[in-house]
Amino acid sequence: MHKKAEAGSELDLIDLIRRLGLRVLKGCNRALGPDGITWEQFLYLQTKHEGRAETPSQIARLFEVDTGAITRLTDRLERGGFLQRRVSQSDRRSIRVELTPEGRDLLEAVLPLVRAQSRRFCRRLSAEERSALASLLRKLMKPRPGTPQG
Repeated sequence: MHKKAEAGSELDLIDLIRRLGLRVLKGCNRALGPDGITWEQFLYLQTKHEGRAETPSQIARLFEVDTGAITRLTDRLERGGFLQRRVSQSDRRSIRVELTPEGRDLLEAVLPLVRAQSRRFCRRLSAEERSALASLLRKLMKPRPGTPQG
């Protein structure tokens, strides 16, 4: 029989982060479900709206997922009428994605839901605690020099 990970150990911390991520994801998907989109789809549309990426491959790098996953996500959003693919004028081999008016309308409709869900989740922490947690998580996300991501 295996011993339970000691509270505060590296294994315990990694498991807490994993479970927290799942809990946040479930809550966000529950809030967005009635509008017919997932958290990942919302993030994709929001990333496009903010102008942080032009192509699916740029979004894949930002989200730290493989391009196949982003292609499937792009396909679903395009089928839903929320974005469209366009051939890049500067490089005909490259595909850019653009929000459609329906995609912008959807973002406008669900943004209050996402903000409300975020407030519900974070209200247990003071502003100082949220800032400290964000700083610690960013520190954990930085790759160490000379090592692969993670």
